[in-house]
Amino acid sequence: MNSNRSSALQSYNSQLSAAEQQKMAYQMQLEQALANGSAEILQNKYDTLQNLDNAYAQQILALQQAAAQAAQKRW
Repeated sequence: MNSNRSSALQSYNSQLSAAEQQKMAYQMQLEQALANGSAEILQNKYDTLQNLDNAYAQQILALQQAAAQAAQKRW
């Protein structure tokens, strides 16, 4: 009976270890996918910003200045 118990415990520990290894493998895959996704998103943002021309920045600045002037007139 003690032998069966020992064998069952050994089998349980082996399965537990295998499950933990699988969990770690999945976690590493998830972290890698997230890192790749984040890097891709950041690269896309960077590429988009690089493609914006100076006219866009000037328009945004003019809009901010107009908003500031309008806010001053209200007070």
